[in-house]
Amino acid sequence: GGNAIRGVGSVKCPVGSAVITDAFGHAVTRYYSFIVHTVPPLWPGFGGSKLSEDEAIFLLRSCYYESFKAGFSNGAAIVTTPLLGSGARRAPEGAAIDCAVKGILDAMGESYRTINNKNVTRSVDELKTPQPWPPIAAEIVVLEPRTAMSVVRAIDFELESLAVG
Repeated sequence: GGNAIRGVGSVKCPVGSAVITDAFGHAVTRYYSFIVHTVPPLWPGFGGSKLSEDEAIFLLRSCYYESFKAGFSNGAAIVTTPLLGSGARRAPEGAAIDCAVKGILDAMGESYRTINNKNVTRSVDELKTPQPWPPIAAEIVVLEPRTAMSVVRAIDFELESLAVG
């Protein structure tokens, strides 16, 4: 489906994907160049959802991955998101946090690999040394301190897993 955006047009965005558009409206364009749109899944057991929990998790994680990938690949240094799916779409908070952290880290990792795999001439020593992470950042905006601490713990856990692996 698609929604008209204040007469500007429509955005067709299947569940789990992301679409990027120019920002519009003075309050938004003052701070942002574009908007990334995504549609989280309706959680199983609510509103007639026919998804399994595994399918819903895959689609929710994909929302984060595709959104952050779109933002970074379009030159954003910072991409900000709310905790998708945990409101009206009824995803359990823990599942939403897990999908957010993993999807965002996947997108950041892809940006890192893209920078390191560009076809440039490097010496053997340079090839042995990974290049620094690209100058990008991800923000998850949450209002409740308890939820914010859960996000921090999930990020720490995933980063520790990456360091060990």
